[in-house]
Amino acid sequence: MAAAGGTGELRGVAGAVMDERRRYEYPRDQAILVDVASQPLKVDGHDAWLLVSEIHFHKRGVPSTMDLNAVLVVDTGRVRPSVLWVVLPETNKKLWPDLNTLVASVQVR
Repeated sequence: MAAAGGTGELRGVAGAVMDERRRYEYPRDQAILVDVASQPLKVDGHDAWLLVSEIHFHKRGVPSTMDLNAVLVVDTGRVRPSVLWVVLPETNKKLWPDLNTLVASVQVR
């Protein structure tokens, strides 16, 4: 992450974060990742990359079988970029549009 700069590197960081979280949070070898969006953007005037994926899974005792995952990586001008991770289960689909509001509200300080 220390070498992350520009949108190409930010995209790589976003993908690495998504992959790592998938391995850590979801049942091994049972989670299916479906890409929804991957795009560069500006956040508070800074280069950023937004990666959004659906992760389909079956976990005992969990009513949701799919989570919407979003990783926002922002080049803050510091040594490492900042990362925002958001997970919204399908049982709360009504909140999914709020993801746009959240990303638009991010400020770099």
